[in-house]
Amino acid sequence: MRQGIAYRFRYLAFITFIMGQCFNTLLYAEEEVPQVSYLDVSPPIIVNLSSKTKRMQYLKADIAFKITGEVAKAKVNKHIDAVRDLLVLLLSEQKIDDVDTVAGKEKLRKVALQHVQAFFKEEVGEPLVEDLLFKNIVVQR
Repeated sequence: MRQGIAYRFRYLAFITFIMGQCFNTLLYAEEEVPQVSYLDVSPPIIVNLSSKTKRMQYLKADIAFKITGEVAKAKVNKHIDAVRDLLVLLLSEQKIDDVDTVAGKEKLRKVALQHVQAFFKEEVGEPLVEDLLFKNIVVQR
């Protein structure tokens, strides 16, 4: 009878230990997963577009970056003014006919993402920005 109780006690201790290890693994696994966040480039970027007419034409873009991890977000925040300048120059080069369609806006988004990633590769050594989103883009003729 004593062997049965001792065996049960050891078995219960072993199960408790295993359950504790599983719980710790799950707990630490959740903490180590980097969080995806979106960083707004604010205020919105407003630029004049090149035009053949005398009438002024504008483009307004609300932009956000998709970033994974707090470290990457801090690095992007550190360089946000330079990135904003890069985007202003890129958007200013556009022609109204090129960005007036959905396909044109998507092409512009991809080009802007490539420029931003190239900037961060040069400055930091890694692209940091996973995606560039136009939260809102308006073209005024």
